[in-house]
Amino acid sequence: VYSHPNEKGALMVNITMKNIAGFAQPYPVLQIDFSDIRGGKVAARRFKPAEYMPEIASVSGHRVSLPPDTAIDITLEIIDPGTDAMTYEFNFL
Repeated sequence: VYSHPNEKGALMVNITMKNIAGFAQPYPVLQIDFSDIRGGKVAARRFKPAEYMPEIASVSGHRVSLPPDTAIDITLEIIDPGTDAMTYEFNFL
């Protein structure tokens, strides 16, 4: 997570997600939570697979899965939650 190089008030989020299972799995909903220094939630955002993998949205009527032993790189552009956001956490739902 770092400041967006071209947009003021925005962040870039780079994620590498790997399916370590021995079978294909559906792409998860990604959630990023930002917390203050005391652990209180400042902001949160969920991304559906079609939002972080645009090619999934173009495959209508078919369930697309992440193959076994496969890693993908994801880049998200989000609004900066502000100076109170001191930590972040990813969850796969």
